[in-house]
Amino acid sequence: MLREDKIRLMHKIAQYEKSAEEYERPAKEYFRGDYLSMHLLQSFFSYTLSYLLILGVFLLYFLERILNAVNVSIVLRFVLRCVVIYAIGLLLFELVTYLVFRRRYEESAARREEHLRCLKRLKNAMTPRRESRNSRRRRARMLNLILFREKLRAFYARHGNVIIPVLHFAVALLALVLLNNGMGYERRLRAPIVVILLSLVSAFLPWGGICVLLGICVLLNIFAVSAEFALITLAFLLVVALLYYGFSPRDSIILILTPVLFELKIPYVLPILVGLGGSAFSLIPLSGGIVLSYILNYVHNNAAPLTNGESVDVAQKYLQMLNGVLLDKTMLLYLLAFSLSLLVVWCVHRLSVNNAWDLGILAGILTMLFVFFLGNFWYSVGVKIIPLLAGLLLSGVLAEIYRFLVFHVDYSRTEYSQFEDDDYYYYVKAVPKITVAAPEPKTQTINTPKRPRKSADEGETKR
Repeated sequence: MLREDKIRLMHKIAQYEKSAEEYERPAKEYFRGDYLSMHLLQSFFSYTLSYLLILGVFLLYFLERILNAVNVSIVLRFVLRCVVIYAIGLLLFELVTYLVFRRRYEESAARREEHLRCLKRLKNAMTPRRESRNSRRRRARMLNLILFREKLRAFYARHGNVIIPVLHFAVALLALVLLNNGMGYERRLRAPIVVILLSLVSAFLPWGGICVLLGICVLLNIFAVSAEFALITLAFLLVVALLYYGFSPRDSIILILTPVLFELKIPYVLPILVGLGGSAFSLIPLSGGIVLSYILNYVHNNAAPLTNGESVDVAQKYLQMLNGVLLDKTMLLYLLAFSLSLLVVWCVHRLSVNNAWDLGILAGILTMLFVFFLGNFWYSVGVKIIPLLAGLLLSGVLAEIYRFLVFHVDYSRTEYSQFEDDDYYYYVKAVPKITVAAPEPKTQTINTPKRPRKSADEGETKR
């Protein structure tokens, strides 16, 4: 039976815990003025560097036209326009930063206090509940799988301090090996001892630090082929890092895994899993990873022309490289398919319908399939059908495994309720989780009864 008071309290607690780190940290560690000043200063440097990088790429792209039309008045007008655009953009960016982080700080203290009050009230309202016999029978049908899942969770909880560094080491090692096999133009990075040392260092770094380390390795390999293309790649990576990861640095793993899975020929898993476990903003690192994959592919396929292109004009060289990457129809098709699939999965799996996660997985797979077929027949973009279908099938299997580990519920025991209070109208759909406590081994000790010792008087009587 659903209790309205518990639902109200759990609703408030869930709202807080959904973004606990975001709400707790500002009021706990900073004063309001220091918190806002820090983020305004950070956004100033981020926007300034990003603007200079974008302006530099723009100048390189139109360098030939600029050199052919050199005039003092034209240069002055151009500089004035650049300054005006920079000032307007900086003002808007700083305004957005101020509004976002001021709201975060104001909500931090109030919600933290409310969260503590709700926890105390919920603890008093909780009462033990007995399960029915039918419920226990339904739970017993998948007992083995559920017990295995609970054992995995318990194992991760006990040994997380070891599992996380090992996972970081494995991902970094795989990325470095694939990078050396696919490119390997920087000989010093191909040495096994260097690969092992970099992987060991990555084991103790967060995902953002691993992303920076692998980015440096990518730039060194591209620089060995073409300094100009390394400059373009550096500008792209810095723009992504400065404009996005200042607000949400938790998705660095997506930017790492995207080129790795493209190299392994199984990239179709990404939009489904990211849509289930990420957010709509995860679209940005996913798109950045796709562009980075095609940058590496372009360097690998055009290493000889890029290395032997000293006779080509610099402006023409930049124009050729930018067109070779940004106008790639296959890359644009992957960007469209993965972006639409991620958004569809993210939207559908959040719906309040039965089996929403399964519907989201199916909708995401069908969306990718439709976009790839449309691109193949309409724009003549060559996408191999058999690897596509196999990749989509694999993505569906992995997504179902992820759903089982993260979101496994019993829709047959769904309960509904509707009520209101002074602040909200509550339309509640309660779907119980399927969890089983791992049985604890019982040890039974069997002791043989000791015989009573005979006294000395009894012994003498028998004699």
